[in-house]
Amino acid sequence: MNLHHVSLPGGEMHLTPHTAISKSVLSLVSPWLEQMLASGERMPLALPEVAHYSASAKEYNNALVVTLWTPADTCHAAAPYEAPSRFLANFGVARSRAGGEQLWAHLLATGNVLAWRPPYAAPWCMGLPPVAGLMARPKVLRWLPDIQSAIAFAWLRRPPDSRAPHVSGARAGRAVSH
Repeated sequence: MNLHHVSLPGGEMHLTPHTAISKSVLSLVSPWLEQMLASGERMPLALPEVAHYSASAKEYNNALVVTLWTPADTCHAAAPYEAPSRFLANFGVARSRAGGEQLWAHLLATGNVLAWRPPYAAPWCMGLPPVAGLMARPKVLRWLPDIQSAIAFAWLRRPPDSRAPHVSGARAGRAVSH
């Protein structure tokens, strides 16, 4: 399986083969994603080298919407992900063309980007440009596409019977608003 990874605002697309994500990374990300979807709570990222960042995720019309958050000032918090942090980026993952069209419209409504057409082929992953977060944290660009792909493949690998209950668009939108 290949993932069509779209970067905005330019609309660049590249194919990421499932083999680009190691089994060891998926063994960390898959249970983490399951736990996050089941709890509905924000959690530190699954990979130790970026665990000071956090994420929240919701299913949206048979697609996935993920919000990433910057590390917080941890002086007054018991754990880094409990302290106030700032929005970093949203991204979405579509399994099918039908679900992808609704997800595409939802993601474009949450970001300040041009209305590019969604990819015709699925699955795809689209990341919104985290301009404000990147100005303060340019090193994020080194790992952000890889984290997006790892989370996308973890979600796409899930058996249909393990998926979290359907979340309506309005509820999902609130979950990822910033």
